[in-house]
Amino acid sequence: MREYDIRPEDCYNMDEKGFLIGRTHKAKRVFNKDLKASGRLLGAGQDGSREWITVVGCICADGTTLPPLLIYKSKANTVQDSWLEDFDAEKHDCWFTSSPNGWTTDDIGLKWLDRLFHERTKDKARRRWRLLFVDGHGSHVTLPFLEQSYKHRILVAVYPPHATDRLQPLDVGCFAPLATYYSHNLEQFTINSEGFTKLQKRDFFRLFFPAWHDAFTEKNMASSWRKAGLFPFDPDVVLSQVGGPRQASLCQPTANRQLSSSPPICFDSPSVNRRLRKMVSRAVDKKTKKWMTQLTEEVLSTRAELTLARIEKRRATEALQQEKKRRK
Repeated sequence: MREYDIRPEDCYNMDEKGFLIGRTHKAKRVFNKDLKASGRLLGAGQDGSREWITVVGCICADGTTLPPLLIYKSKANTVQDSWLEDFDAEKHDCWFTSSPNGWTTDDIGLKWLDRLFHERTKDKARRRWRLLFVDGHGSHVTLPFLEQSYKHRILVAVYPPHATDRLQPLDVGCFAPLATYYSHNLEQFTINSEGFTKLQKRDFFRLFFPAWHDAFTEKNMASSWRKAGLFPFDPDVVLSQVGGPRQASLCQPTANRQLSSSPPICFDSPSVNRRLRKMVSRAVDKKTKKWMTQLTEEVLSTRAELTLARIEKRRATEALQQEKKRRK
């Protein structure tokens, strides 16, 4: 970096993350012990879809990011327009391609370097050298990839094996919240559809892109480079973590604390509930007070059931609309 005068705005990290589109992140649940013993909860975190989609992400040390590349699974190596119904070129900055298994290939890696990375970063770099950190995946270290990088004045730094979880900014601070936010969106999709609509490739982008937007913030990216000890350059940040036994953290990540799959139980007016109970407490006659208490609880119970019924109706309507859209 000193030899080539690499600046933060010319330093990048690229990596892939795979998604089983119907698989959620691990989440905690409350359930009956006998039900767990019966083995009927094994598939609770999955809606049945086993489609694989790979996301290629790239972040810069100046707090910016390149658009993600989504690699869909297609034996014909095509991208169907039905998969991108929710994509709007004016609102979403995203690229798409496909491969037979949904994974990246040497050809995709080379095209990503030429058409996306180089084209999006050459104006900012001008004639300066750029530094690209990658892992040791085969599509990143092919001879054509390295030759094309050198031709475009791009230096490629390859991480040693089994070290990216501590050294790579994307692994340190971006991909984990991306998985968390996507799992939350998938969870809400499953809840709203009441299990009537199975997730398909056409639904992935609608759930993925908001998660990408929430995870790849300037704050998260800056923290990722700092935790990897690169910007500002400080090797001790990493060395201090591997010097002794790892300490288990008892703190749940902020992103997880903020996410919940429980439906919002919002009554019409909480003040009404308080007024009802006050009226009952002011009753003088014990017999009347007992009768009023029972009546109050019945009213509140009925209102709660009505709220839940409204939520179920809304979810069923959304599921029906999605199914009509899919069949059309």
